Amino acid sequence: MVPRAVPTTVVALGLALVVAGVVMLTLAAPPQRVGGPLPTAGGLVVSDPGVLALTGRPVTVAVEGGGAGTGVFLGREDEVRAWLGGASYTRLTGVAAIDRPAVEAVAGGGGAPDPAEADVWQREATGPGAELRVEGARPTDVVVVAAGDGGTAEVVWDRPARHPGAWPLVAGGALLAAVGLRWLVVLNRRLARRRRSVRGAGAGVRR
Repeated sequence: MVPRAVPTTVVALGLALVVAGVVMLTLAAPPQRVGGPLPTAGGLVVSDPGVLALTGRPVTVAVEGGGAGTGVFLGREDEVRAWLGGASYTRLTGVAAIDRPAVEAVAGGGGAPDPAEADVWQREATGPGAELRVEGARPTDVVVVAAGDGGTAEVVWDRPARHPGAWPLVAGGALLAAVGLRWLVVLNRRLARRRRSVRGAGAGVRR
């Protein structure tokens, strides 16, 4: 007969896998969002094409303060480039760290135009506290951020907060633990029958 230590080990292993999966889904899960503050001292911030779809999930661009001229504007790359002309701006290229967007300065020969006066935008949010949330961004979509004087800006991408292997670990561990428990129940029943058989045989001998 198989020792009880074998199914007990199977149960323990299954529970360990379940715990590991739960930890991956909670304590060890990656952040649900990535991004952070944008530098606004250089005037306009303009994203590269494809950057808005960096995580394949919605992205939120927001500005605080700044007064007149503050806003977030969504447009097509070709139209935005034509509108910018040779102006200087800050280029948003992606993510440098979990809490820091990747940017670089682009030197131009003129000052930044006022996006509020342009008619190339697909969507826009203007004024202090403006926020634009973009879902299903296309490869040609770019965003222009104008924080105005003394304003601040932030870009944050949503992203799944899970490990791909977490749920398979939980499911596999639960199945393994269930098999081990069932195995233990079967072994215990066999042991109980064997003990009853031994006691019955001993009683017959004593008679």
